[in-house]
Amino acid sequence: MNNFIYNMFKEAKKEKNIKTMGALYLGNPNEHNIALEYAKLLIEEGNKNRDKQKFYEAEKIFVELLDTRNRNYALLELGKLQMKFRKPDMAKKCFEELLHSFDAEEKDIRYATLELGRTESRYGSADKARKYFNSLINDYGDTAAILELAKLEIENGNFKLGEKQLYKLINDKKNIDNSEYAINLLIVAYLKNNQYTKLVKIIEKNNFYIKYRESLLLSKELNIFFKAPYKNIPFSYTMNQIVGYDEYMAIEHIMDRHNGNDD
Repeated sequence: MNNFIYNMFKEAKKEKNIKTMGALYLGNPNEHNIALEYAKLLIEEGNKNRDKQKFYEAEKIFVELLDTRNRNYALLELGKLQMKFRKPDMAKKCFEELLHSFDAEEKDIRYATLELGRTESRYGSADKARKYFNSLINDYGDTAAILELAKLEIENGNFKLGEKQLYKLINDKKNIDNSEYAINLLIVAYLKNNQYTKLVKIIEKNNFYIKYRESLLLSKELNIFFKAPYKNIPFSYTMNQIVGYDEYMAIEHIMDRHNGNDD
């Protein structure tokens, strides 16, 4: 890669300029670093705009990268894409291939094990998922695995066990990100299980910023549960105004209100 191309690549990566990166990829098909970064941007764009075509484009690139030194990363991302395409068997093949790769590093093994657990949790066996998650927790104290195991237990009726695991993370003030993510998971769990007393307590105790989606769920459920006038509940006016309940439009209304645009 000559200096001019390298500088363009570096700038496009920094600015996340998908058009420039795409042009660089087409003009330099043998530059694997360009291909890798372009595939990453395609996935990011696909997630942002719900554009499935971007995922297919990224899949093609990752297949090309299977014969390069980026093979392990490509296997992981291919597996994740298969999950987006609702092809769990193909996803498991990718993750298992990565797990047993001769040059797999610790991070590769951890990622592959976590994704295998997620795949089994969603489409396969809860018992197999538990084994994957517990192996990560026992070997590495993996917080992502603790979160996934807690969700699995709650979804399979073991609410108290899942709640206990989430509280371990919530009480760990050394990692604020994991703590707040655990709180959000617990809020959704309390909502879905109609445990409103616990819901109020956790919000009051932690006094943290609730994400828009949780705010929306909260207003919807409380409005139904208490049958209260919508103006007495934060954000719930949105639920009454929007016919058919469109979450994304509702979030826009909430953001407008926060920006002082509410009529």
